[in-house]
Amino acid sequence: MADNNSDPDCIFCKIVAGEIPAAIIFETDEVIAFMDAFPSSKGHALVIPRAHHPDVFEMPPSLLAICAQASQRLALASRKALQPDGMTVTQFNGAAAGQTVFHYHQHVTPRWEGQPRRSHGEHMADPEELKAIAAEIRAALDCPRMRASRPGRLAAPTRRTRSAMKLASWNVNSLKVRLPQVQQWLDTEKPDILGLQETKLTDDKFPADVLREAGYQAIWSGQPTYNGVAVLARSDMAAAVTDIPGLEDPQRRVMAVTVNGIRFINLYVPNGSEVGSEKYAYKLDWLDKLHGWLQDELAAHERLVVVGDFNIAPEDADVHDPEEWRGKILFSEPEHQALGRLFALGLRDTFRQFPQEEKVFSWWDYRMNNFRRNRGLRIDLILASAAMKAACTASWVDKEPRRWERPSDHAPVVATFDLV
Repeated sequence: MADNNSDPDCIFCKIVAGEIPAAIIFETDEVIAFMDAFPSSKGHALVIPRAHHPDVFEMPPSLLAICAQASQRLALASRKALQPDGMTVTQFNGAAAGQTVFHYHQHVTPRWEGQPRRSHGEHMADPEELKAIAAEIRAALDCPRMRASRPGRLAAPTRRTRSAMKLASWNVNSLKVRLPQVQQWLDTEKPDILGLQETKLTDDKFPADVLREAGYQAIWSGQPTYNGVAVLARSDMAAAVTDIPGLEDPQRRVMAVTVNGIRFINLYVPNGSEVGSEKYAYKLDWLDKLHGWLQDELAAHERLVVVGDFNIAPEDADVHDPEEWRGKILFSEPEHQALGRLFALGLRDTFRQFPQEEKVFSWWDYRMNNFRRNRGLRIDLILASAAMKAACTASWVDKEPRRWERPSDHAPVVATFDLV
């Protein structure tokens, strides 16, 4: 993009100038698209959000332009993404930027329907072609009618009205300490609903005004020093529940709300301390009571998700060293049986709906450089009812906030849903 608006430090400008050889630029209902894989042994994996170059990508902040590593996995993913009816969601690790990149948009159609798909390795980046595409993107994005009626072939396909929902969960391990990180993440990721655990705040100290300025309503249930849950949403919330029926428990661990027809249940499951302890028995009893309540909730709500810190790693793939943890707290058989009873209700782990890299975790102990060594567990989950499972388009762990200054020991977990 060799014009006066070009920014020599802008990643997108480097892509369209042909300086970065591996690129994916895609089409959704919100922005024009071109999609192909440009093979290179020096493939980059970078994220370009709206804020990075607003004059080029004037799009909803949640929409990302992705440059993905040109690997065999990418080749498979991009071939699937070029199918007219949708795509398979895949996670990529940033090779050049050190970031994690997620390609999660569904209903992607080829830029040129008549163009045959070439196999990975048969098409090299053409800088002039990329510049022409960039000019087309600029021209269309400058059109004030773009969102109302996309001209020509760029009009969205006729289908029933769909609503994309982005749901997330994050154990922040003290909202007072982590409020700046939460604000930053909300501004960048724009989830529709976010469940928070371990807010560790009394109700009178909850930063509702700050979160309202960020565009989020909040409902919270807290206590001093420990526990505490909250739900943040960009839409109105109703039918809030803060206790499991039939369980007298002063610990603030539950928050259920209904948002736009979705029953969103946010949990902070007890840790259990150690196998055989009183706290362990309390955890198993709590999970038993939870099972009965969720059974009733599923009967009442077709569209239901259960998110939170479950303090249970579901399977061997969710533990950095299964043999080291087997039989211990967070990975004991009675805990697995309790979690299995929830799955037996029809709830499904959205993360395992999609191909994932190995050793993806959501919690790393602060001690012994466990995050740097990736010695973690995946204990933060998003479980979906059958209807929500069918609508789920992606599910991932966002490790980036775990790299920030003064991080929580947990990373946010996210799932997206395409709802009719």
